[in-house]
Amino acid sequence: MELHPETEIVFVGVDLSIGMLRVAQRKFSEAQIAVPVLHTQVMELPFDDDSFDVVTHSRGINTFSDIPAALREWVRVLKPNGFLWIGDEGVSPALRKTRRGAEIMKDNKLFGLQPPLRHLPPQVKNISLRWLARDTFYCMTCQKLSEEELRGLSPLKVWFTAEI
Repeated sequence: MELHPETEIVFVGVDLSIGMLRVAQRKFSEAQIAVPVLHTQVMELPFDDDSFDVVTHSRGINTFSDIPAALREWVRVLKPNGFLWIGDEGVSPALRKTRRGAEIMKDNKLFGLQPPLRHLPPQVKNISLRWLARDTFYCMTCQKLSEEELRGLSPLKVWFTAEI
């Protein structure tokens, strides 16, 4: 795929569902894009630390059994200063207060879940959350700390959040 002639862009797709990998491979083939796809669990990605400039995930984190582990793994494979983009269904705080929001969450419980901001590991910065699709889909982005910032991150620091 040629987005910018001077920049080589390499894509890799992973999924736990073999069916979804087949769909992705078919779409890549139709678009004449060579993208390797791998059948793997998100908590055990077969990549070295600091391998990717960008990691994206769309529509599925709400169903993960261990969201914090997935986020840690995605940040692990990001290069320093790399970007993580996550998008999934969810109802914004403003929409939750409306009748429409209540109906959406009643019809599909996944829309009632919150973006996993509290589960982000301490190795990230520049956290952003935006609501799209009439406040029914979130886009969460963050950036892995730089090498210098990672060196300064004390192994004794613990990021703790509690819900009351």
